Amino acid sequence: MNGEWGTICDDNFGEAEAGVVCGMLGFARNGAIAVMGTYGPGSDSQLIHLDNVHCEGNEDTLLECRHNAIDYTDCNHKEDVGVVSKAATHAVIRLVGPGSTEVQGRVEMSTDHSVTWSTVCSDNFDSPEAKVICRTLGFSTYNVTYWGNAFFGEGQQHTSSKTLNCFGTETSVLNCNMSGSCPHSKDVGVRCMKIDQQVRLVNGSTSYEGRIELSIDNGVTWGTVCDDSFDERDAAVVCNMLGYGRTGATAKSSAFFGAGQSTQSILLSNLACNGHENTISECNSNDLGVHSCRHGKDAGVICIPKM
Repeated sequence: MNGEWGTICDDNFGEAEAGVVCGMLGFARNGAIAVMGTYGPGSDSQLIHLDNVHCEGNEDTLLECRHNAIDYTDCNHKEDVGVVSKAATHAVIRLVGPGSTEVQGRVEMSTDHSVTWSTVCSDNFDSPEAKVICRTLGFSTYNVTYWGNAFFGEGQQHTSSKTLNCFGTETSVLNCNMSGSCPHSKDVGVRCMKIDQQVRLVNGSTSYEGRIELSIDNGVTWGTVCDDSFDERDAAVVCNMLGYGRTGATAKSSAFFGAGQSTQSILLSNLACNGHENTISECNSNDLGVHSCRHGKDAGVICIPKM
């Protein structure tokens, strides 16, 4: 409160109240447990900010619940309450606000099956966080753009906000660290890329092997993939895109199936899939067309045909 950290008294504090706290932190509301005296008392210099908190369970913050006046309590720090949260298993992201489209807008997240929503704070928000948001939405992580300062308008006042901290390789925002909050004037927005990505194999002796070529313009032009960091996990995703099995996919490097034409672009480099993605656009990589390769490093694959 007002920049000062304080505690909450355990009077009347139960599962509903614990669920709101866990929701504020980005965890699941269901299964939240209130615990008394487990994590030790607050320091003598700390205030007990809230007492007699009573929530319905669907509030965005504890301040929306009924409670005594701020800092008014008859408790001592031996009654400080704690919670045990469960990791959320489901995340929904939507892009909303003035000027929003399917691929751009203010980022709002829900970890409780769309019951409540929170915005994302622009504090420490950078390319890794933007990429994970686009990946969670099922869009490409190439050339992701992001804005702070409520570029797509501010979230509703009753909506909470969260600060994200991602590495950039996570498959979902659930795997990022969520903490804190900030004013809605700092709500972040993103623009993702929706790529109609096609893949084919060329120069192989069978239909299930060859040099990887990609098209992002409905087959008008085709480019190659650099073999930097290309391994069996990346090969598995390519083979899956082509309708073959992931298991047994073999990565080939150094233009094993011949080099692409000098007029072709090298579209992808430093591909880093975990092997379970549906398309390589869901994998982490350099931005589209950004590389330090030559066609002598074009990647290829050998897939295992389905029986």
